[in-house]
Amino acid sequence: YQLEVSRDRIKLRLDGTTKFKEKYTPRMQVCGARGAGDAAAQGLFLALGPQLVFMLACESSRERNAAIMLMRTFAQNLKINLDGPEAE
Repeated sequence: YQLEVSRDRIKLRLDGTTKFKEKYTPRMQVCGARGAGDAAAQGLFLALGPQLVFMLACESSRERNAAIMLMRTFAQNLKINLDGPEAE
């Protein structure tokens, strides 16, 4: 899968075909994975809705942190706050 983060939406692609496309909304949640070990440091939790949740593995923790930062920054520019699941 390929995660595409743009100014107004998030796309998840598989082999060049868009599987999921969602504009930033207040119900969206994004955060780093929790747990011990290297897998958690590279994991990205992305909930696009109540029944559409992804746990993505990034190439590195730096890549994961950059994706989270970009998503939150772009959403903030649209006056939307993206939090993690425990922020409620």
